[in-house]
Amino acid sequence: MIHTTNKGILLGICLFLCIIYTSCKHQLSSSEFAAYIEQKEELRKVSSSQGIQMQCQYFPAAYMALLDFRSVPSEQLREADFSKSYNQYKDNLYFKLSFESEEGKDITRSTSDNAQSYQQRMYDMNYYFDRHIMLVTDTQDTLRPAIFTLQKSFTASPKVSFLLGFAKTPALQSANEIDLIYRDAYFNLPRSVHFVFTNTEINQNLPTITFTDL
Repeated sequence: MIHTTNKGILLGICLFLCIIYTSCKHQLSSSEFAAYIEQKEELRKVSSSQGIQMQCQYFPAAYMALLDFRSVPSEQLREADFSKSYNQYKDNLYFKLSFESEEGKDITRSTSDNAQSYQQRMYDMNYYFDRHIMLVTDTQDTLRPAIFTLQKSFTASPKVSFLLGFAKTPALQSANEIDLIYRDAYFNLPRSVHFVFTNTEINQNLPTITFTDL
């Protein structure tokens, strides 16, 4: 009887420690959370064609809010400030869509023959890229970006990225699967590019962010 009781006590202690460990494991500082999102494979889809590497990464609203505090050390970030920023992002789904030359060439010049065509190309990317993007649910509801921003360095770079935001409509939130489609207009790709995310990937349980407010 004593032996059985001891086994029960040990089992209870182990279970308690597992719960504590799991809880701690899913609580991260703001910098740790950002790194976790950036490295999480399930949130990233990759494709390649015509010497161009393409990547689409989903960013949850919490990550977007943290971008507003990139220069603030984790220990100085106040929860109230984070929450205010989070509320500005929570009604959209965000994706970063990147294109990179596998040969290291300046990708924005890959199909431009002269200065005039290059300037026109960059103008179109800055103001009309969203015309070539759509998000389609498994029930065939189609959304266009509510937000888009070109992200490119001022120097020659093999990579160009676009931040895209889609309104969280009821159809989008209830979808089991969503397909972000890029219909090429800039990189001489032979076909449209699809990046498929499941509801489970988008709505998975993520670690919570810890704050050190006094």
